[in-house]
Amino acid sequence: LDLGEAMASMVRAFVDTANEGNVALAELGVLNHLRLRYGRLPIDVYDRAFELFVQQLAEVRMVFEPMVKLGRHPLNLGIIGWEAPAALFETAAVWGDRFVIELDSVLADRAIERYVRAWRASGLRNAMAPLSVNVSPRSIWSDAYIEQLIASMERNGLDEGGLTLELSEKEPIVLIGNDLRVD
Repeated sequence: LDLGEAMASMVRAFVDTANEGNVALAELGVLNHLRLRYGRLPIDVYDRAFELFVQQLAEVRMVFEPMVKLGRHPLNLGIIGWEAPAALFETAAVWGDRFVIELDSVLADRAIERYVRAWRASGLRNAMAPLSVNVSPRSIWSDAYIEQLIASMERNGLDEGGLTLELSEKEPIVLIGNDLRVD
């Protein structure tokens, strides 16, 4: 590893991401660039990237949209999008499973909590319409993610069947032998 080359890469990545005015996000951009350029990095760099990632996740806000579906519950609510820097989704893709699962866990927990709170505040007396959230196949296969999801539903009073998980199309699932894997 030529230090001059690494330094030039870090400066370039910082300049590319610093225009958002968020120093932590700029640092995360530098770490993402190093990861993409050099692959494996020291554990303290990995830990710093995860620390910054979690800090930035705390700032994410989501927007709900109504979706009409046929069936017993004619209205279903899903998340139309997040007010979040695109770099967070890029970071999860660059650093792998732990980041992807953390992203999905935080977003699902926040969606459940805010959805239930909004429903209660609405004063509606009919049954709560199901909530739909997108999730990575990697998260579905994580016991920790499923346990966190169940705990969030219980903590917030979302009934069984009140949450629909929609698998993200961004990661193809392939059959290898008798096992399903994320490609």
